[in-house]
Amino acid sequence: MRGDGSEQSLPEPIGLDEAVGLRMRALHERGLAQDFIDVAAVAHHYSFRDLERLARSHNELFSPRELVMRLEFVDSIADEEFEAYGLDEDRIREVRSFAAAWAEDIKLRRAEEGDIDYDDPDLPDID
Repeated sequence: MRGDGSEQSLPEPIGLDEAVGLRMRALHERGLAQDFIDVAAVAHHYSFRDLERLARSHNELFSPRELVMRLEFVDSIADEEFEAYGLDEDRIREVRSFAAAWAEDIKLRRAEEGDIDYDDPDLPDID
């Protein structure tokens, strides 16, 4: 309500899935330190596939290949960019490990689904 007694409409709050989907779109499209931080912060609530599903719901051009490129790019982001958001060395390492594990998961799924050449040098070794 305003002080004059008239009602002001407030924006409707969004749910967690909606918010995560928007952050996933940002990660897929930009891949900035902040995007990695935001997604890694909620990753314990979602599987990799769930995060990808949420990304698709906000980006019709979502591509697992593009996502892998973004995830692998995290190692090229300077520590200072993460530190600017208050992350310490341990948390930066956790964010990078999260991204690496996800990229590997996508590559393995693509191989299992026949969507990649098995002699691709970018495919992780399978024991």
